[in-house]
Amino acid sequence: MWQSSPKDEDSDDTWVAYSVSNDDGNTWSQPQPLALPTKDFYCTSGGWLVRGDTLTAFIDTWEKGLEPRGGKTNYITSIDGQTWSRMRPVRMADDENVMEGVLEQDPYTLPDGRLVGASHFMPGLHICPVYTDDPRGISGWQKGLFEAVDCGKSSREIEPSQYIQPDGTIVMLFRDQTSSFLKLASVSTDRGETWTKPVLTNLPDGRTKQCAGNLPNTTAFMVSCPANGKRRWPLVLQLSYDGRAFDRAILLRSGSADDLPPRRYEGRYKTLGYSYPKATVWHDKLYISYSTNKEDVECTIVPLTLLVKPSFKNLMRETSPEYFLSDEARHVGDQILLYQRVTGGWPKNIDMSKPLSDKERALVLADKQKRDDSTTDNGATTSQMIFLARLYQQTKDERYRDGFRQGVEYLLNGQYENGGWPQFWPEMRDYQIHITYNDDAMVNTMTLLRDIAEQKEPYQGDLTDEAFRHRMQAAFDKGIECILATQIVTDGELTVWCQQHDRETLKPAKARAYELPSYCSQESAAITLLLMQLPHPDERVKRAVDAAMRWFDKHKITGYKVVRIGTRGSSDYDTRLEKDPDAQPIWARFYDLENCEPFVCDRDGIPRRHLSEIGSERRNGYGWYNSRPAMLFPIYEKWCVTLRSRNILTLGLKSVGNEL
Repeated sequence: MWQSSPKDEDSDDTWVAYSVSNDDGNTWSQPQPLALPTKDFYCTSGGWLVRGDTLTAFIDTWEKGLEPRGGKTNYITSIDGQTWSRMRPVRMADDENVMEGVLEQDPYTLPDGRLVGASHFMPGLHICPVYTDDPRGISGWQKGLFEAVDCGKSSREIEPSQYIQPDGTIVMLFRDQTSSFLKLASVSTDRGETWTKPVLTNLPDGRTKQCAGNLPNTTAFMVSCPANGKRRWPLVLQLSYDGRAFDRAILLRSGSADDLPPRRYEGRYKTLGYSYPKATVWHDKLYISYSTNKEDVECTIVPLTLLVKPSFKNLMRETSPEYFLSDEARHVGDQILLYQRVTGGWPKNIDMSKPLSDKERALVLADKQKRDDSTTDNGATTSQMIFLARLYQQTKDERYRDGFRQGVEYLLNGQYENGGWPQFWPEMRDYQIHITYNDDAMVNTMTLLRDIAEQKEPYQGDLTDEAFRHRMQAAFDKGIECILATQIVTDGELTVWCQQHDRETLKPAKARAYELPSYCSQESAAITLLLMQLPHPDERVKRAVDAAMRWFDKHKITGYKVVRIGTRGSSDYDTRLEKDPDAQPIWARFYDLENCEPFVCDRDGIPRRHLSEIGSERRNGYGWYNSRPAMLFPIYEKWCVTLRSRNILTLGLKSVGNEL
């Protein structure tokens, strides 16, 4: 689908066309009209949505002569791609008001079915993320909480698209209308309801529309013209396995003389190069369509086999039902069962998808009796359980259900009477016995048990029984009690948590030489978010959350940013903290318990104030600063309004924080 006009872009005679392929994109039909202009408005394309047998086309209609120009979103539907319904308006959540803004990309479907996108709202073109739980995408749209920069007739942020990071965070990318020639980005951790203030990324852009999304294995992709100037070539497909670093790129169109033809026609906004890319996965290929010189529509087809080289960690994040029907998924599932210990848990840091020789298989079988390496550290056990649950739902192979249930028993049996979980169980040594929040081990365990107890996808059906789920809910509730009991109290005031707490005294405890008893911001942010997810928090939970948020606000660091220079693994690679008055707030990983001052630490166990004071190995090999608490502020504001109809604390990311 695309918009077309005889000469000028966005002229009053602009209409929407579409074409059909019956041979996997090798040949396409002649353009057919999808929406035609009337005496009152002209039409542009807004994207597709497929639900079951129904294909929905979103059509943007623009009132002729309106200043500043703006439009509304409408839709038509078809079950055969040939006969279409009459055009109707897309409606907002009150079901009375139409969407007085234009969608320009396909709505993104979250794993739970919610649709997320963004619309340019009138007057003018001012962007705001939107979401709906209507799977048809035709009603129930709500605006997300979002702070855009007003540039007069439009916002600074325009022409968005989005993808999901492995932890469920939604990332929305924007073209920067102020010609920085870098992409802007905003993130949401609550399914599109609240968004961070957009910031400039280091992703170069040609001030042109881009498209982003996820491949079936969750790898994030982005198609754009990373020219870092006002030029619409080359056209590049970029990939990111973690949704943060786009470190793989495939050249689609170079823009060279033998690749980019000369322009044939003149017209308003006519531009040499590749514009308006859109991409979708169909079967085993990624189809990327785009305009060449704003005169022709072309399509580049990329086999997924060229793009998908998943690590074991990425395989554990796979969610596609089709994948779990594959032979590869069964192979991985069988090897996960092979690595499962007699305890019901799994060891960490092992690629369980790697093919094994007979000798290697024999060694793995011999290790099944181990009782000292089962852990929830680094995502072990919980990630294998999630994979087995998804595999069972698609195959109904009881071996996978049995392995999953043994994993649940491991988690339930490893819980202390006080509600906490150690890092390893049942045989532990040194700091492994402590109640462990480090790297979100306990939060991951509790989140999994809660989701199973509530039979969230993929834990529905006969994966567990009611008695089993009651035990999991009871374990989750005990975990909440432990969290409340371990919150550090200083001078009679609740604060936050340490990475680990003594299982007897519940006091902050030491782990590795450089992980000292301290206030720990990163893990405390995850704990606070878990508490805010409780459907009916009591007064103790409310006090705990209020106190943690007060602490985060008081101890944020402003005016600095973390900078990494050189190439990772090389001698010139280094991590530094540099002054930047425009930097977003950050937090130190650790704050000392005596003065609540940030510190870093080397393997000698001596706390120091500055990164430059510790050796290269620890300076570059550990996360000493983070921005995770920042995501909590908009969530907390909404949480307060929901529970109390007002925000009782005056908090803000914009206020001046601490200096180093």
